[in-house]
Amino acid sequence: MTEEMIERATRIFVFSWHNREKLLEYFPSAEGQIELFCRRSVSDWNANPIKVFEEDILSVVEHWGRQL
Repeated sequence: MTEEMIERATRIFVFSWHNREKLLEYFPSAEGQIELFCRRSVSDWNANPIKVFEEDILSVVEHWGRQL
């Protein structure tokens, strides 16, 4: 990510809280733009069945498809 990319973005999707915190370390002004992509963090994926994530991701894609 670059400062220019941050300035141009209206939303920035991340797959984990860790990614969110790292981005904020470098770009604190992006706080209002960063969204966790789905209900569960990608770091939870190893602990949950893949079917759950297929359902999460499909519902999230539908949700953001309507929003964007």
